[in-house]
Amino acid sequence: MIRSLSFWSLLAASLLWQGERSALFASQVPLLGEQPYLAGEAASVQYEWKAAAARAALESGLSATAADIFSSLLEDMELAANDRIELSLDYVAALIAQASYRKASDVLATLPVLYDANRRRLYQASILYGEASTPNPESIRAELTGIDPDALTRFDLPWFFLLQGMVADIEGHSDDAKTFFKKAENAALSPMQSALFSSLVLRQQILKSQADESLLVEIREKFEALAGRSAAFPFLLEYLVLLHGMGRQAEAIDILEAELTRADSGYSADERANLRLLKGLILGHDSSAGWASLESLVRTGVDSEATVIALQLLASVTERQADLLELLSEIIAQPEPYPLIAQLYYMRCQLALANPDMIDLAEADARHLLDQFPGFSEIASVYRLLAYAALQRTPPRYRVAADYLLDLRERSSEPHKIAELNRLIGDCYFLNSDYSNAVDFYDLAYSGIDSESGAPNLLLRLVISQIRSGKYEEAVTKIDQASFAGQIGVTDHWRAEWSIALALQANGQAERALERLRSVIRRDAEAVPVLLDLRMRWLEAYISLQLDESSGVDEKLDVLLARIESMPPDALGPEESSRLKSELLLLKSETMLALDDVAAAFDVIATIRSEFRGNVAAQRTYFTEAAYHASVEDFLAAREVLRSFADDYPGSTLIPQALFEAALHSQRQGPDHYGEAVILLDRLVQDHPGSDLVYYAGLKQGDLLRLMNNFAGAQLIYENLINRFPSHRLRYAAELSRADCIAALAQGEGQLAEALAILERLLDQPDIPVEVRIEAGYKWGNILTRNQDTSAAKTVFGLVTSRYLLDSTNAAALTLVGRYWLSRSVFSLGELLEHEGDLREAEKLYRRLVAFNLPGRSFALARINQLRRNESL
Repeated sequence: MIRSLSFWSLLAASLLWQGERSALFASQVPLLGEQPYLAGEAASVQYEWKAAAARAALESGLSATAADIFSSLLEDMELAANDRIELSLDYVAALIAQASYRKASDVLATLPVLYDANRRRLYQASILYGEASTPNPESIRAELTGIDPDALTRFDLPWFFLLQGMVADIEGHSDDAKTFFKKAENAALSPMQSALFSSLVLRQQILKSQADESLLVEIREKFEALAGRSAAFPFLLEYLVLLHGMGRQAEAIDILEAELTRADSGYSADERANLRLLKGLILGHDSSAGWASLESLVRTGVDSEATVIALQLLASVTERQADLLELLSEIIAQPEPYPLIAQLYYMRCQLALANPDMIDLAEADARHLLDQFPGFSEIASVYRLLAYAALQRTPPRYRVAADYLLDLRERSSEPHKIAELNRLIGDCYFLNSDYSNAVDFYDLAYSGIDSESGAPNLLLRLVISQIRSGKYEEAVTKIDQASFAGQIGVTDHWRAEWSIALALQANGQAERALERLRSVIRRDAEAVPVLLDLRMRWLEAYISLQLDESSGVDEKLDVLLARIESMPPDALGPEESSRLKSELLLLKSETMLALDDVAAAFDVIATIRSEFRGNVAAQRTYFTEAAYHASVEDFLAAREVLRSFADDYPGSTLIPQALFEAALHSQRQGPDHYGEAVILLDRLVQDHPGSDLVYYAGLKQGDLLRLMNNFAGAQLIYENLINRFPSHRLRYAAELSRADCIAALAQGEGQLAEALAILERLLDQPDIPVEVRIEAGYKWGNILTRNQDTSAAKTVFGLVTSRYLLDSTNAAALTLVGRYWLSRSVFSLGELLEHEGDLREAEKLYRRLVAFNLPGRSFALARINQLRRNESL
């Protein structure tokens, strides 16, 4: 009996394992494991978050921090063309905010002239103004006139007004200039950005100030006439600016310092702050002396616009970010109250976020702002900073980030902001591989936007999440609707179709997958990138071969190979070209094997191993060769091929798979080779403890030991698996097999108690497959029967049959394995009923089995006939 039970347990485990094996090993096929529909979608999400952090820093006036992040993102050579252009434009904006006009001009010159003409004109106008010692208002206005303000982003619009004000100021239209400066201030996204604008206006006025001697004398006389009174202040400012414009900086600084030290000047605290600010600007905010002056102003803690502007100027100096961080920390740490303390925490938080080693500080500052300054003007950005900080952790805290964004969503009322937050929350769950929750939030985001253009990649991520969460039919419907309505671009449509094809194939609908692939290839082939087109056609050939439609596949693969050979060297890049060729050749060898052209297939395999040794395809030729040997029942050759693979590629990540499959081939050689299989699996477990296959190798080791009647050894392996992988999704398989071992080794009722407890728990465990629950119920009842506890056994078997036989819905949904164990439970219960003389109930039970066509139907009919004959006697 024990051997029979073990055999059926192995059958059930084998059927379950097939699904696991296909999921694990599909990732070993590069064109399946690095799906183009993702295009590194997780990496894309992380890129978007980092870019968003840089843009937030720029909006807050931290132009140096923003420029550093943009620059690092642009170092990625794999960046998509459009993403590179957008990022470069953001980088230009950050450079302009730092007054790095020459570098901004150089970056702008590399970008396509016609791409986002409004932004380009705006930045070109900014460079024309900032770079020239004497700006030409006509050339600047020519750029501004060509801009459609309605086409500018919320970030760029205030810059547009600022430039108009600066041009008006150059032309002597002071009232117009003030009007535009006010518009810029009102349109600013934050007080920080408003302060940045003020610093730029002041800086430019000082740098471009010009005067003659007569005007200078006139202003000096007015200033001296009012000396010692507050009324002298505006004339002092103008006099100092004029001195700077005439190149007399040293004289200006001497007068400034004298006025700051005068006890009888009558200047207010705010006016003194403005004088210190002017001193820093005249000296140059990025010079040591200028920095020291601005630092002194910030340390005084005067609650004035001058202090905020000084902070922005200090933040714009790239080389001194560490000094600024230290300054902020010193002021924050001092016991005396500081009027702008919230701004300091906010600025330090953003600076710390740019340093991976200072995430704790960034998070602490953000939490402090939430707790102590809930009314802070930038509080919404603080929630985003906390979310970003959580993502910067190692490992990232995706759920924590999602919770912060959920809190922010509760504070938001504008529909477009709520839609954006739903997308960001969906991104967090997407990155955490929690695709079910990602679907919910992406769906909310998708329904909350006007068009797909409002949320790049949103529809693609929604479809991917639906597929990954098992809702592939919903994904099919969503993509079909979007395609019909023209709401998805051709490239994203193809990426989604790739994902759908793989999902359909994995769920036994390969024919449908192939039909959809062929339809989309016929319709849109000329409108997609060449790499995606080649990969899609590879997938078509791959699925065709899986469906045993090998006829014509060889010719299609030759066409694709010839197409790659005819392309310019830089069309795909050497690495991608090599990978595609090797994968196409590997598929060609498998096609030839399917067509029984074995010699030609092995010639192609030899070519792959010699010409593409560095590619994964060369390694996978060993698995192709082993599969062929196994198909002709030469299991010894199959095993030896996989063993030789480990010698040829000692560092390969595929070695665990090779050892596992070699063990399976050893098992198929017969009982005399079970020991060899166990040794191969032990090698996998010991040498590759981090492999995903370790758990499955342990299960297989235990099953083999049971077949060898070594139940004690098998029990020890199952217990090690349970202890080492307490949360594994197939823990129940080890639990069930352990119960089998305990039952086999038990010498009395006391030793059986543990096995019965395990089986009872599995029967009632709702999160495991129903087939396993039925098997556990059968084995529980069977042990009770063997111990002659027929009353308890009848109760257990009755529980199983009532749940899964008498309930029509449950019975109809069972798989082959579940139907087998249910059938055994029915016959066991029927036997007990017959033994007690309850023949009518037994007959009803058998009829139910016949009605649902469970295994053993003929035997059930025979029992029914026998029961009727017994009644007639």
